[in-house]
Amino acid sequence: PNKLLTNTKLGQALQDELNRFRVTKEAEIKKSSDDLEKRVTQYKAAVSSMSQERRDEVEAELSGLRRDLERLTRDADAELARRRQKAIKQLEVEVSAILDDYGKKNGYTLILQREFCAFASSTVDISDELVRLLDARRTTP
Repeated sequence: PNKLLTNTKLGQALQDELNRFRVTKEAEIKKSSDDLEKRVTQYKAAVSSMSQERRDEVEAELSGLRRDLERLTRDADAELARRRQKAIKQLEVEVSAILDDYGKKNGYTLILQREFCAFASSTVDISDELVRLLDARRTTP
């Protein structure tokens, strides 16, 4: 599965899409974090001249901003995980169709993932052939 995710055009496109999402979310999180940090610095500089009521207000605002940042981070992580699972599922569907056809055409009784096998000779590894077939399938209309 890792070889198909990294070495096929589909796998690379899926990874590129995930990376674009991750970079976008990281930028949003960084901006929120920087804004919070700026507000905390401003609060610390002005706290001695604030009334207790104003301190309480600002501390409540800062607490809310911290919660928002934590929520943004959690939501981004969850969405990235969901998108990663969706991408893997999409790849699995494509590979499953190819494996079914490949196995029948080549007389295989059983095809296993290397991870589920205690030992397998490199001579029976069909990963490179699957990469070629998957890429060929993606380029044909």
